[in-house]
Amino acid sequence: MKPIYKIEAKQIHISNGNHKLGRGLYNINLLPGDGPIVKKDGTVLTTVKGTCGGVCSECKNCCYAMRDTMLHHNACIPAQGENTRLAIEKLDEYFKQISDFLTKNKNKVKVFRFHSSGEIPNLQYFIGMNKIAVKFPDIHFYCYTKRFNILELYKAMYGDISKNLVVNCSEWNGNTKLYDLEGYNFFVWDDGNDPEIAKLPHCRAVSAPNVPGGKGHSTGVKCIDCGLCWRKNDGHRIAVYNH
Repeated sequence: MKPIYKIEAKQIHISNGNHKLGRGLYNINLLPGDGPIVKKDGTVLTTVKGTCGGVCSECKNCCYAMRDTMLHHNACIPAQGENTRLAIEKLDEYFKQISDFLTKNKNKVKVFRFHSSGEIPNLQYFIGMNKIAVKFPDIHFYCYTKRFNILELYKAMYGDISKNLVVNCSEWNGNTKLYDLEGYNFFVWDDGNDPEIAKLPHCRAVSAPNVPGGKGHSTGVKCIDCGLCWRKNDGHRIAVYNH
């Protein structure tokens, strides 16, 4: 059980890619879900709350981030938990450490992803993401999110985000229709039931299912080598097959 972390001594954890992203695609992760992470047998793995804030109700039973966090909890939860506590309790320090890391490794980092696990916790965090992107114009930053209310609020208050910060709105069953998301990108779930979605450019990392509604499989294409969804912040829509 990893319930409490010493905030005074905590440092952020940044990963240099994984088997899907590929090496060289740096990323920082927060805890997924809405509350403490608990195994099916009732074992509490951490009392630090996840950052998804209620937007994951549709996908909570098939969330890859939650699955991987629980499967590899000895490594994931301490790192994600410390990142999460720092982001929530000492946001300025959190982004200072990201800035320091990028400055120190400016010749290595070409692409940086926010949140292979977790979500944008609040507006101030998203403002911090944009400031980092502005400070490092030669780095591609990107994320996926369902926190459409934060995106909408930012646009109303501050206008457009930095061109090197690509935000992919996770579109699923019409969940984006109630928000003004003009200018942001869209990453659309293709479950085989919508012929219009089938016409969109698709993520190259997942093959088409053999049958409509079936599950596609990994193609071996790494995100670092593709860049279809993180190179441009221009309002485009890209789909991903059910997998």
